[in-house]
Formats: sequence, C-alpha cells, structure tokens
Amino acid sequence: MNGRCEYVGDSDLGLGGGDDSDVSGSGLDGNAFHDDDDDDGNVDHDWTSIADTSGPVGSGLLEASTVPSLSSPAHATGPIPSAGGIGGTQQPPTQRSSASTPSDDRVIIHVDLDAFYVQVEWARHPEMRNQPTAVAQWDSLLAVSYEARPFGISRMDTVADAKKKCPGIHTPNVDVVDGKVTLEAYRKASRDILAVMERFGTLEKASVDEAYLDVTKEARSRRHEPLGEVDAALVAGTNVIGFSGGQVQAGWAPLTDADRDLLQGSVIAARMREAVWTEVGYRCSAGISKNKLLAKMASAKHKPNQQTIVPATAVLTFLMPMPLRKVPLLGGKLGREVIAALDAWTGSGGGGGG
Repeated sequence: MNGRCEYVGDSDLGLGGGDDSDVSGSGLDGNAFHDDDDDDGNVDHDWTSIADTSGPVGSGLLEASTVPSLSSPAHATGPIPSAGGIGGTQQPPTQRSSASTPSDDRVIIHVDLDAFYVQVEWARHPEMRNQPTAVAQWDSLLAVSYEARPFGISRMDTVADAKKKCPGIHTPNVDVVDGKVTLEAYRKASRDILAVMERFGTLEKASVDEAYLDVTKEARSRRHEPLGEVDAALVAGTNVIGFSGGQVQAGWAPLTDADRDLLQGSVIAARMREAVWTEVGYRCSAGISKNKLLAKMASAKHKPNQQTIVPATAVLTFLMPMPLRKVPLLGGKLGREVIAALDAWTGSGGGGGG
C-alpha cells in the first residue's frame, strides 16, 4: 500500500473559486467557503494544497519552463494556439522526437468526486439515484446533481426556487444533531473512497471530495509497455487536450517519454476510478498531467465521470485561451487584483480575465 498524506484535512477552508460571481459564505460546519470553481456542483474547500511544492505529490504551480518569457521571440512572433479540444480541427502541436532525452516530468492525477454531496445522499436514499437532486442546508443549496442542472437549477437558488423550476426534485437536508449541522456522513464516505484511492499511488487529500495521486514511479516503470486489451478499453475514451480527435486512440498517440508516462498514468487513473465505483459506489472525474495545477484544471474540463490528459506539448494550447479567473486561486479578489495589475502593465484596459 502506498503512503497517504492528508494535507489540510477537513478544515473545509476555500481560498478561491473560478466562478465569476465569487460567492462565499458559511460552510456546512460553520467555516468559510468559496464558490465552486470546477462546475462539479459542490462547494470547494482546502485550496492551499494546490500551491504546495514540498508535499509528497509532485510540484505545485507551473514550472517556470512551462510558459515562455513574455519577451521571448517565440512569444512575440509565434501564433497563439487555438483552444482545440474534443472534436476540434486543430492540428497536433509540434512534438519532440521519440528519441528525445528521458523525461523527468512527474505524473500527477487529480481526482474530483462528481457532485459528491449528492452522491452521498443517493447512497443513503437509493430511490433518489439518477434523479434531479439538490442537497440542502436549511433553505440553501450546497450541491446540485447533473440531472437537475438542465432545469436551470444552481447553488445560487433556494430550495423553494429549485422546486419551482423542477417540482419533482429531491432536496435532502444535511444531518442536524442537537440543532447543529454535521458533516460526518460525508467525511465517512470520503474516508471509504480515499481508502480505495490510496492503493493506486501516493495520496494527498485536498478536501472532502478531492485528492491528488502521484503515480510517477509506476508510470515510468511501465513507460514502454504496450497496453493490454483491458487497459486499452479502459482508457479509450480518455480526453486529450490540444489534439484533433481529442481522445486516446482517436487523434492522439504518445511520441515522447513524457507522453508515454501520462498514458500509463491515465491507465492508473481509469483503474482507480473503476475501483471506486465497483467497491464503494461513487463516480469521479480525473485530470492527468505533469503537476498539480494542470491536473486540477484538467479534471474540471470534462465532467462528469470522465478523465483528461494535458500533455506537455499542449500546455499553452490549454492555458492561452483560458480566462485568468478560471485559474485556481485566481477566481476571487486576488484574481481581480492580478487582472487589474496586468491591464495596467499592458495598457489594455480590457479586463484580462476574459
């Protein structure tokens, strides 16, 4: 069994969201929370781990080598990559030769439970499963199932609003003990899920419904192994950023050691997600990339119940068209300050948040 490090535990403290509305308030246990940044229908917590560079799960923010200097000729004169993505027409970015030097890039998986609070309530109330559901705390909504979202229901709604939009919606309340809400049902489910995940790599808990796995050693050890029939089927639908076709075995094939490692990382992610579903009954999405930030952003790109790779050669394709406010930690006040500073520096005045 691999090691596990709970970076912040269940403090349920959020440091920033990607939603432009920048909603914040009181969390389930009375602590502060910030708005959901990845559209998974849950309040996001414990954002401090994304910037950690000393923990067991790889590096935190983007390495300096990932993004070219603003003054470099390539940045000044080269074309801006298009967003590309699934089903796009963008041609693959130039890739390094397969004979390039061995990669030192790590392989990090970010795992995000899809509408986690809803899934916990479904486990407790099977009759609600796969039906429009919103978990309530008093009159506020804490999580909204994907089945409820086509009705226009969001966490900005009250319970009464949700029932007006979808009269048949289920709105289970969080547990209340002695007049106080309790997170124990969600923490218990989280512990059960993490116990499965930690078998697949070095685990770092990010929040009650998110975790990182460093699977570098295992991925490198299998770098040149062909995928077996079962593994090939598991990863066949894995999304790949920046390539025409946009999926493993449908427009993308690894040509470098770094990409081969990510492919093997996607196999581990798929096996882990399947184990979480079959053993404890929860669906999750995953992002696979060279560091925690990119993996986190990738897991939010295609949801629910999907996984996404960001190859090293597609990092700029992924980041260039993205509004700054969608970058983890830059969704709230800090993000607005950074955007204002960039606008002042460039003289654009265009609200660089996109």
